[in-house]
Amino acid sequence: MIVLKYENLWDIPSTNEEMNSTDNIIDIIRQQGQYLKDSTKGKIFGRFAKIKKVSPLATMGVVLTAFSPREVLQNDDSNELIDANELYSNQKYGFEIYNSTYKFRVFEMVISPVYPVQIIIDEGIANNIEEEISMYASKGNAANHYAIDSDNDLLGCLKLVFSSKKVRYLLFKLQQQVEEKKTD
Repeated sequence: MIVLKYENLWDIPSTNEEMNSTDNIIDIIRQQGQYLKDSTKGKIFGRFAKIKKVSPLATMGVVLTAFSPREVLQNDDSNELIDANELYSNQKYGFEIYNSTYKFRVFEMVISPVYPVQIIIDEGIANNIEEEISMYASKGNAANHYAIDSDNDLLGCLKLVFSSKKVRYLLFKLQQQVEEKKTD
């Protein structure tokens, strides 16, 4: 039997414990995209999706990584298990509004499994809402970068973004462009 002489330092969370999870973010924003489509009678759409870099070098990097040696613990049965670090990785997403001709990236988000998350808002929109946004998000390292701490703060931030002058103007122009295309 092993005699334990040191304090147990583990802070194991209960499976019932709230972790301030970001699990709802994707559903919240995708639902807003559906509301946009419904509200404009299918003239304008909203898309929230992962951002991926596409280039020949990036693809080659994936291939090289797959075949490169990795460091493992010596004499360990767990070497064939999936690396759990993937469970806590950040994912980059973008939200765009678009019609059949134009698209506009409203914001990007870096989403981690728990709050806070980073939102990078289009600079023009950020300028429109700079006084009000501090109610829902804290300033980041650039003029249009913010940190959001909860689903409720995200909803407040999105409301400001979607009702900003620039977004309202673009929605007007995108709808107008669809209408003009119909009459041609």
